[in-house]
Amino acid sequence: MELEIRELEGVNIIDIKGELMASTKAKLKGAMMDLFAEDKFNIILNFKEVYIIDSSGIGLLVSALQQTRERGGDIKILNLSGFSKRTFKVTGLSTVFHLFNNEEKAVQSFHIKDQF
Repeated sequence: MELEIRELEGVNIIDIKGELMASTKAKLKGAMMDLFAEDKFNIILNFKEVYIIDSSGIGLLVSALQQTRERGGDIKILNLSGFSKRTFKVTGLSTVFHLFNNEEKAVQSFHIKDQF
């Protein structure tokens, strides 16, 4: 798995390339823990190049989502396709996470709550 972390308008975007499985999840978990340590809890996970997610990867996503929401943040999912999209639908994750196909809209969604 390869990760690229970038920031846009105060939102951290993690571009993930590869498989999100038991054998690779530690890398994503470490990156997210680093963000949490810096009090960065508004995160977008870009799944454009994620082809496989196993139950261990799902567990990591749910755990990370819980941690961010407890701290007033959120994790949003960008660019689900193919196997990843089916996995989210079958497991019910598509009803738990906010899903986007457009990066700009995903970033803006974090700022909507700031206007009220």
